Amino acid sequence: MRKIAIWLLAALLLQLSVYEYLDRVLLAPAAGFTQTVDGTAGPSGGSTGSYSYDKSYYADFSLRDLKIYATRDNSQVRNIRLQTDQVFTYFTWLPNRNLALAAISTNYARSTTVTLLSIDPETNSQPVSPRVVGLARGARITDVAFSTQTNVTNILIRSGTASEVYRTDANNYLRKLYLGTWSIDRIASLTAQDVLLYDDSVSKAVYAYYANGRRARVRAGGLSSLALIGADKNDNVYLGRLVYGDMVSEIWEGRIDGSFREIRSLDTPYPAGSISVNYDGTITFS
Repeated sequence: MRKIAIWLLAALLLQLSVYEYLDRVLLAPAAGFTQTVDGTAGPSGGSTGSYSYDKSYYADFSLRDLKIYATRDNSQVRNIRLQTDQVFTYFTWLPNRNLALAAISTNYARSTTVTLLSIDPETNSQPVSPRVVGLARGARITDVAFSTQTNVTNILIRSGTASEVYRTDANNYLRKLYLGTWSIDRIASLTAQDVLLYDDSVSKAVYAYYANGRRARVRAGGLSSLALIGADKNDNVYLGRLVYGDMVSEIWEGRIDGSFREIRSLDTPYPAGSISVNYDGTITFS
C-alpha cells in the first residue's frame, strides 16, 4: 500500500507540473490578469517628446524615464523613474483632455507583466491601472484605443509574432477579447459606440468587435485586402487598400456599415504601418 501511495503522489506531482508548463509557457498568451493601483509610439533608446492636445503639458520620455512639464512656466509636474527590470513601451496623450497613457513592461525570469498607467498632470489622483500578468517574456503593449465617450480602453499586447487585445471599462473590469486571430497589427475605437476595430495581417481583413461579443468584417467597395488606418472623432473609419503585401495604394473613408468611398490615391504605395489618422481626421505619413 505504501508503494502505491508513493506512485500515486508522484503521478499527481507530474500532472501538476505539466499543467503549470502548459499554462505559463505554451498557453502564455491566455494568461490571467490582476488589477492594481499604481502611483505615441514607444521609445527606442533616446528621449522623445510629446505635447498634450492643447499644448498645456509636454512629456519627455525614454525607456525608463517619464517627465511631464507644464508649458505655462516650464515647471515639472510628474517624474516617473522605472526600475532596472522595467521599460516604457508606449506613450500617448488622449486626444481631447490632458490625460496621458503610458505602458510599462516588467520582465521576470520566466514571464512579463504589462501595466497601463493613466497619468493626470493636473491632479494627484491615482486611477486603477490595468495590469496583465503571466505573459511570455518580452510581451509589451504596442497600441491603445480609447473611446472618449464610452470610457472603454482596448489594449493591444504583442509577444513575439503573436498579439492579443484586452479591454477595460469605466468600472475597471479587465478581460481578454477572443478575436479569432493572433495577427493584429492595429486597433482603433469608435467614439460614440462601444466598438473595437482591428485588422488581421494574415487574412488582410478589417473587423469590428461589438460590446455584445459579435464580430463582423468591415468591407469597402468589394476590396479583398485592407489595412486599418484608424477612426476619427465623428466615427469615420479609414482603411488602406493593400498591394504588394503591406503597401497601401488607396485610402478609403466611411462607416462600419460598409458605406465607404475612396478619398485618396497614392502615386507611390506607402507602408500601412506608417499611415495614421488623428482625432480630427487628419491623415499623416511618417
